[in-house]
Amino acid sequence: MIEQTARVIEHDGRHVWVEVDRAHACPRCAQGRGCGGGLLAGIFGRRKLRVRARSQERWALQDRVIVGLHEAALLKAAATVYLVPILTMLIIGAAAGLLADRVNSGASEALVIGGAILGLVLGLVWAHRHGSQGAGTSVYEAVVLRSASSAAPEVEIGPDGLIDDFSGK
Repeated sequence: MIEQTARVIEHDGRHVWVEVDRAHACPRCAQGRGCGGGLLAGIFGRRKLRVRARSQERWALQDRVIVGLHEAALLKAAATVYLVPILTMLIIGAAAGLLADRVNSGASEALVIGGAILGLVLGLVWAHRHGSQGAGTSVYEAVVLRSASSAAPEVEIGPDGLIDDFSGK
């Protein structure tokens, strides 16, 4: 389960709306030494991410909570958004190339490019429709796990890349 600290900003029945600060999602990214997410956040602004999460408890506004999402849900969503459009682009582009070779057309390059663009568009449309259908299912739904005050103490990555514990022990 992927966990992130968030702040409750709204509640409606069995769900709460939480706000996650993207800049502090990863200590290394917050320091600008991670995968590049911190650098991109600096370029495009440090906007807050609003997420609806299922909750068993009633939370007060401004409560800090730990929100979780299953790794499998993130992998499925990433495969749908990134892999499907690229694969359809490659497959339909290759099919257009084979068709152009059989026809001996002088515009084979244009057919391959057109087929690849068509494949990309079809893949994006399929990914959008597939994502819209699965958006309401509990598999892709974030869940409030616990209060952030009951969580383990926060740690930071030191300059040597090791975890520094600032709990005073």
